[in-house]
Order: sequence, then C-alpha cells, then structure tokens
Amino acid sequence: AQEGTTVTLRQDQIEDSPYIDFEIQLSTKVFESALVSIEGDTLPVPDMDEYTNQLQFSGNEGGDDDTQLELKSALLTGSDDLDISDPHEEGNTISFNNLLSTFPWDIEFYLEMPNFVPPAGGTPVLLDIVLSKPDDEDDPGIDTTFNLYNHTILPTGGETTLGSLDIILQLSTIDQDVIIPLDGSDLGGFSLDIIFGSLFFESFTADIINQTIAE
Repeated sequence: AQEGTTVTLRQDQIEDSPYIDFEIQLSTKVFESALVSIEGDTLPVPDMDEYTNQLQFSGNEGGDDDTQLELKSALLTGSDDLDISDPHEEGNTISFNNLLSTFPWDIEFYLEMPNFVPPAGGTPVLLDIVLSKPDDEDDPGIDTTFNLYNHTILPTGGETTLGSLDIILQLSTIDQDVIIPLDGSDLGGFSLDIIFGSLFFESFTADIINQTIAE
C-alpha cells in the first residue's frame, strides 16, 4: 500500500500471521545540566609534606654531624614579648589563605594542627567549616590567621620527640542534591595556601646527643 493509505486487515481473509513493519525515530534536545544526588563520602586530600617539612625541629646542632638535637617540647613567646608590625611576616602566627572551593557541591573541610597546644582560654589551630561555591566568581576565598602566642608545641601520636609538625586534613562530601553542568565546562577546583611565620620561643626542652661521647 502507498504511504498514507488506510489498510484494513480482516481475520477471515488472512492466511498467515499478520505483522506490521514500522520505524520509530526519537530525538532529544541537548542537555545543559543535570540534577544529581551526592552521598557523603571521604575525598582524597593533597600531600601535606611540602608544608610539614618546612618546620623540622630535630636536627644537627650547629651543623655538627656528631651532635643531634631532639626537641621534647617548646613554649612560644607571648604577644607582649614581640614587636610585631606584620604578623604574616614576623612570628608566632600561621595563616590559611585563599581557602576556596568552586565545585558545585558543598565540601566539609576539616584541618587541625595538634602539635600546637593553646594556653587556657586560647584558640587551637583548627578549622571545621563547610565550603560552598561562592556566588561571586572573583571571590578570593577565606583568610584565617591563628596567633600562636603562649602556645606549647608538643609531640603527637605517641611520639616523645618533635620531628615535623602534623597537619590533619580531611575533605568530604555531604548528602545533597546539586545541579552539575553537562556542557563540558570545568566542574571547579579547590585551593588553600598555608603561610608559617617565624617561631619565637620562650623556652624549650630538648635532649642533645653527642654521638662521639656516646660511642
């Protein structure tokens, strides 16, 4: 039959099983975004060695290969003891700058430096916040400075001497529904700058080991 012709099939006139040959064509519009559900999960974190290795406390005393300094604890000076014009360039501070996530989903950010024990009523070096994509594309992120005046530096993890500082960094997603782009654009990124000031000590306790005498 010609296209567009109405065909009537009568059961009493059909000698074999009838069938209809047809073709269906489907077309969709281009999807620009999608609504997805994200479950809370731990995310991989960047290597912190480049920061922790900046502050090595145990080492050779005066460059003498036979003398080893093993730091047990240290007390940092108070703010009244320092003439500080710019805490970022002087001492007893640590800054976390440009903390920013541009991913379309929220990220739970946790950072702690347990070696720094604050005095009574002091503030520990700890950040526990949820990062969201800023509305302003030029948003520089979060800047936070911790004053370490009168903090005590102690070993952690069952150690008896101070080697390098510990940085506990945890990133994780939370249960949420988000809209993600499907047009090939960049999903986003994460940034963080850690700036150490010089450390000024009120006192410290250490073992000085001379290998020549010990032998």
